[in-house]
Order: sequence, then structure tokens, then C-alpha cells
Amino acid sequence: MLKEKKGFDKKKIFKLSDEELPKIIFPEPDSSLMVKLNTHEIYKFEHSIQTEDETRRNLKMPQLTEEKRKKLF
Repeated sequence: MLKEKKGFDKKKIFKLSDEELPKIIFPEPDSSLMVKLNTHEIYKFEHSIQTEDETRRNLKMPQLTEEKRKKLF
């Protein structure tokens, strides 16, 4: 909490001009790069370069439990 001081007006502290306001900039997602990376991970799995667990981890997918894995076939 702000302490009250002599001559201190807490209403003035939050008045900012447009130039003083922070600007939040979010980068545009690079969807073509994401598609290429995901395709490459799938390619490695299809050609037996890495396991299914490694592929799922690299694609940020949840790991399969043994129970869920049995239901796939």
C-alpha cells in the first residue's frame, strides 16, 4: 500500500500520457515453421529414427499410459 505523505496525491501517480504507457507487443506465430517442425517429427517416427514416446514428447503431446496404448490396436 502507498503510504500517505505530506503533499502526496496518489491520484496523480497513475496519470500517464500515451507516450508513457507500456506497449505490449506479441509476435505473430510462425505457423509454416510449426508445420515443418511437426512434419519432421512425424517423419522421424515413420522411418524408425525415434520412438513413439520421443515423438509425442517433441510434439508436446501427453504420454500414453499402458491402458490407453492397449486400446489403440
